[in-house]
Amino acid sequence: MAICLKTMRYVHHKNSFYKQAHTHNLCELAYYMNGYGSVSRGGDFFEYDKGTIHLVHNGILHDENNEAESKIILLYFEMPGEFLPSGIYKDYNGVVLALLRELRFEMQGNLLYKQEMVDSILMQILLILKRKLFPHITENANFNHIIKYIDENFQFDLNIRDIAAKSFYSYDRFRHVFKEYTGFAPHEYINNKRIDLAKFLIDMDTSISLSALAEECGYTSLSQFSNAFRVKTGLSPSQYKEKIKNRK
Repeated sequence: MAICLKTMRYVHHKNSFYKQAHTHNLCELAYYMNGYGSVSRGGDFFEYDKGTIHLVHNGILHDENNEAESKIILLYFEMPGEFLPSGIYKDYNGVVLALLRELRFEMQGNLLYKQEMVDSILMQILLILKRKLFPHITENANFNHIIKYIDENFQFDLNIRDIAAKSFYSYDRFRHVFKEYTGFAPHEYINNKRIDLAKFLIDMDTSISLSALAEECGYTSLSQFSNAFRVKTGLSPSQYKEKIKNRK
């Protein structure tokens, strides 16, 4: 059986709302645009809030308890049971929501190959959720490229928010995964790379000026460089230079 979208709905519960245990004859995907509450399914209990996605297969008994005003996008579709399990997923970076908006545009229109386009967008959404079943594999693969990019460009003005957005992460999620992956916060990692470079350049040539050193290592001012160097090494750049000179 192919993956095929049948219906897309939008519901708005202006107040708290409880829907008793029920089943569907199609798979249901509920995307919570706002609000908070809980879902129970098969003896399991899940909480949701903004950006939560609840996927439940056809024939599975579940209820829904919206504890505040909620806006929800609902998809009903055919999908092989083994393709993706029922569960709670999170749209940390808004990618799924963007695809749902694209899906709504296609559903409302009457362009050529409408059903094929609709089903291809649904497939993208489901594949994104499928990737979330293996977060460490996919995130580590992504971060191999991210770290390589930073390692090659740390001397330049790097904007962490831009890097996060281009990598399809929210800023907070990016910082969390980055620290989990490297052991350092993004700015700390970049600063460490810059100070290591500064030490290397001093070791190579103790006559290098501090202003040239600061610029070469990616700092916008000598004071910023000096402060960062002292915090990292316990010495000012000048003191470090003298220390290296005395060794030679």
